[in-house]
Amino acid sequence: MYMSEFSRPVLNRGNYELFSTLVHASTIPLDKDVNVAYDELVKSYAAASCMAIPNQVHRARKRANPKWFNANIKQLTKLGQHPATPS
Repeated sequence: MYMSEFSRPVLNRGNYELFSTLVHASTIPLDKDVNVAYDELVKSYAAASCMAIPNQVHRARKRANPKWFNANIKQLTKLGQHPATPS
């Protein structure tokens, strides 16, 4: 599963019984080589957390325009023009 750099785990909504079961099941056949066993443990931990702990993606909140954002400014921003500066 792909985790976006802008997503974060929602830890209080995780299914930790499933997480524990998945991690425990994957640690039983660990290799005797410590480096290989560590890599397998990290991969199983990441896979279990993706399956058992949901992620929240940050979204931009749409807000009402401020009072100073009037029709003239809206038209200028749509056209990409800047107001004339006095010389």
